[in-house]
Amino acid sequence: MAKAPRFAALAAFLPLLLLGACVCLRSRPGGADWPLPDPALAPFSGRISQDVELRRGRSGVHFLAVLERQKDGVLMVGLDPLGQRLARLRWTAHGVDADLAPQAAPTLDPRAMLRELSFALWPPEALDAAFKGGPFHADFTPKRRVLWRGNRERLLVDISDGPAGRVWTLSLPGREAFIRVRELPSSATQ
Repeated sequence: MAKAPRFAALAAFLPLLLLGACVCLRSRPGGADWPLPDPALAPFSGRISQDVELRRGRSGVHFLAVLERQKDGVLMVGLDPLGQRLARLRWTAHGVDADLAPQAAPTLDPRAMLRELSFALWPPEALDAAFKGGPFHADFTPKRRVLWRGNRERLLVDISDGPAGRVWTLSLPGREAFIRVRELPSSATQ
């Protein structure tokens, strides 16, 4: 269906976050973290691949992200440009299991990465249910998502369409860092 590639591109956020974005996009010290939604509510099925770019200041890096919806959760793998596995993350209702390459482990917070991924990807209803009763709330439009803690913006996701396909950009207000995800041809189904 037409929606699968659009959701598929969002799914690529995690491996990049696994590989360094959490260093530049993580919460400020003392900031509370928002809850994870139910992994069973992932809005895609099958296996998807994406080109993910991390920019921090003038430097940047690309990764290939592969995400697979499984019967009991979501499997995510991040590969460097030479195909070396940097991270394998399995998220189920029972928790998160991470297998990290030594070069990725020092900067990795798997739950923080999943929070950012799920905010970009999961349906608004699933996120609202996860936020219910807590200090977080969100605004959702077709081209933008904004996560709030009280009256402060915590995370922005901008969505644009261009000749090469849909692009998602994830950023934190006041930071010189962002993640850009470009959809690649995919075998994902909905």
